[in-house]
Amino acid sequence: MKKIIAFSVTLALSLALVLLGTAISITAPKTASAATIGATKACVIVQGYEWGPAMSKVVLEFDDDVMGVENDTFAVSFSGAYGGSQARTVTAAYNSDENGVKSEDPTHYVAIEMSVKYNANSPFSYNMSTGRNTWVQSIAFTVTVNSGKSFTVGDVDYQGGDTFSYTAREADRKVPQTASWHKDTVHYTGEGKDITLQRASWAPEGADSDSGKNPLVIWLHGAGEGGTDIDIDLLGNEVTALTTENETNVQHYFAEYGLAGAYVLAVQTPTMWMDDGTGNYNNGSGSGKQESYYTEAL
Repeated sequence: MKKIIAFSVTLALSLALVLLGTAISITAPKTASAATIGATKACVIVQGYEWGPAMSKVVLEFDDDVMGVENDTFAVSFSGAYGGSQARTVTAAYNSDENGVKSEDPTHYVAIEMSVKYNANSPFSYNMSTGRNTWVQSIAFTVTVNSGKSFTVGDVDYQGGDTFSYTAREADRKVPQTASWHKDTVHYTGEGKDITLQRASWAPEGADSDSGKNPLVIWLHGAGEGGTDIDIDLLGNEVTALTTENETNVQHYFAEYGLAGAYVLAVQTPTMWMDDGTGNYNNGSGSGKQESYYTEAL
């Protein structure tokens, strides 16, 4: 009788454990089958600074809500055009929208902020033959979950050591600082010339209804910022600092006496402003007067 009772207890306990295990397997998050983070795509956020542009943030997109992300969840390294792998210092990580703007609620996006410094992981490449900056065409980076950390996407749990590698190209590059600028071109054919200039203008909010005439700041770029992409001009010389959408923000100097601020106009030539018409510098030798091939067009 004791053996029968013992067998019955053992059988009941085994059945209970099987049922409990079945319940747990249904409710527990599934572990990713491979150590690859299942982001669907990514982008890099570019920001202008006093010394030029830098990639200050990467944004990962997923097909479900992301939860459990903390500031120290990830490590990020860049490679490719920069020669070998360069680790970045992550300063924050959080749920965001597609442009990397922080969200207090779960979203399908994670933004990872990184510290920046001069001449480190710039999205620009300086062309020695033309003397001008261009965009780096492909930017490879890897995001790794730090040891002891984890996060969840839907019902998939990612653990320390899991990685996501991505190569960002032009379509994956976002520049929020210049999004509010009005960008267009102007074509000039006078004086026997055929010139197309790139333009970007910015207006302070309320300038059309404030108390008077607003100043206009006109920015003419240096030799390295010529070309056909006005963002090269706006970021290479931190023209964005002249607006309210930058930490430097000098607009408060103009927002006085009932004025909303100053208008800003940046104009980009195909080469450089002191081009003598042959692609060379006009240094004023001989006549002593410096002239620009683009003066009439401006």
